[in-house]
Amino acid sequence: MWTKSQAKNNQRWTSIKDLLRPVNQAAMSLLASTTPGSPLSPAAYMKYKHVKSAIYRSKTSLSRKSNPTLSIKLWMNDIQAHGGKSTFVPKVSGIDNNYFFAWSTKFQLEIMARNTGIVCMDSTHKTVKSLLPDPKDKKTCPSAYLFTLLVRDRQANCGVPVAFMVCNSESINTLRLWLKWVSDHCGINATKFMVDCSQAESEAIYQAFMTSVDIYYCTFHVAQAWERKSKELYGVKVCNDLRGPLKRIRTAETEEELARRWDSFTETYKKYDKMISYLRAWMTPEKKVKWVLYIRKDYQHTNTNNLVESWHKTLKRRHLQKRRNLRADDLVFILQGKVDIDFQDTLFKISRNLVERPLSTYDKERKSKAMGLEHTTAIQMVRLQLPAIKFDVQSFRSAATWYSIRVDRDFNLILACTCSDYRQHLLPCKHMYLVERFHESMKISYTGEPADDPEDVLVDELAIGESLEQANQDLDIFGPDLEAGIGPLLRLQLDQQRAKEQEARRAAREQAVLAEFEHNEAELKDMANQIVATVEARKGRKCTLEYLKSTVAALRNTVLEIKGLNSGNTGRTCQ
Repeated sequence: MWTKSQAKNNQRWTSIKDLLRPVNQAAMSLLASTTPGSPLSPAAYMKYKHVKSAIYRSKTSLSRKSNPTLSIKLWMNDIQAHGGKSTFVPKVSGIDNNYFFAWSTKFQLEIMARNTGIVCMDSTHKTVKSLLPDPKDKKTCPSAYLFTLLVRDRQANCGVPVAFMVCNSESINTLRLWLKWVSDHCGINATKFMVDCSQAESEAIYQAFMTSVDIYYCTFHVAQAWERKSKELYGVKVCNDLRGPLKRIRTAETEEELARRWDSFTETYKKYDKMISYLRAWMTPEKKVKWVLYIRKDYQHTNTNNLVESWHKTLKRRHLQKRRNLRADDLVFILQGKVDIDFQDTLFKISRNLVERPLSTYDKERKSKAMGLEHTTAIQMVRLQLPAIKFDVQSFRSAATWYSIRVDRDFNLILACTCSDYRQHLLPCKHMYLVERFHESMKISYTGEPADDPEDVLVDELAIGESLEQANQDLDIFGPDLEAGIGPLLRLQLDQQRAKEQEARRAAREQAVLAEFEHNEAELKDMANQIVATVEARKGRKCTLEYLKSTVAALRNTVLEIKGLNSGNTGRTCQ
């Protein structure tokens, strides 16, 4: 009974094992007793298989009925009862052996509605059993397919699944019906899809959305398809030789550059006529728009399907662990329960600044450029413009070019920038990170606000005067408890003073480290001179040969260490 109660409380083997572990000397003595007939603790009789059976019975009593199809229908109804959307299609267009069921929870619908960018689509195998038995062996059920639609949430900057579908066929008709259901009932607003080089997936998307969306091929899978074909036609050596030229074709940044590289490839490698014929099919206008990078305006730097593929790996490794080919209702139990709740918890913590928002490679690159500028240079590149609610930031490349950084009325959020990088991607640029560097009370917004403010909003002139009058006072009197009640302009003054003080402390630390570095270098030289003087004073030396050899060996190591000062990571740079 105790094991059953722990299993019902969602305890697992590791946590139950902790509860069974002896916690005092008396319990240890009881377990260590060798007297025949002596009483034993109930924990001594507990085995892993007993706990495993209790957990399995507890889970299955919640997640399924004996009939998997009936259990799936109950789960679909439960998802709808909690604000989600679901569907179960036992026959796809009259085909007896094709079925699918799909769902999107209430949380997933909210994520889907607020992210209208690119949607990643992919399937994974060996995860769930089919509802139908194998035609050749009625006692077994083959593996089915789990399809996932995933978006990169702007606020959390991570991939979040927004819809699932389980089916036993990857046919165009099955995918089309599912995507049509997602469009009609879940309200997906996507204008772009990222897929593998799957013709079935592409055709199903076109049919479901009536060609109103753009389809992008994953760059990795395009490269994989080209290399596979070259290896098939000419072998590994030629495949390796063509890898570089083919990559240059895929990474062309303009139409003209692509044409030049393609002409150069066909002229240089014209002896590989079969490969050129294969690539010509990829160069047609209908197919070229799916893989060339220079026409993509997805504003999320998404050129591969890695987001959804990495999610499938996480699902198998973290949530399914070593289990494969689960019953369909068991998989639904995990996805709509544990997985959905984990994503809600993660996004809640990020939205409340309880955990840091993960930065992509592009975000880190832009932020490092803003933080890497010398302080006196950087602070001159940022100007607060009043009464307009904005900052002007100087271009990193041209001193004559300035960009406008739009903020909210209360100076709490940095909303947008007028630079070309932000306009194209609607993601934080280095100019926005530069403003945040000197105004830590302001946070960057990741909602993708338009670069140009539709309304010219001005701050109250009277409020400016009052805030600036306050700013002339001693700013040191303000602490964290008082800052909530001060005006936004005074808060900006506090931010600037803190940034100045932080830079002064950083410069002082750097000078102190430099001075200590110079002191140790001088001491090193003095010790070297003492060694030379001591070695030259040979008249009074009375040591043994062995001791002399050991001393020489030690000094040889010391010389190598000193040489390493000039080539190691420390060098003369003060960290």
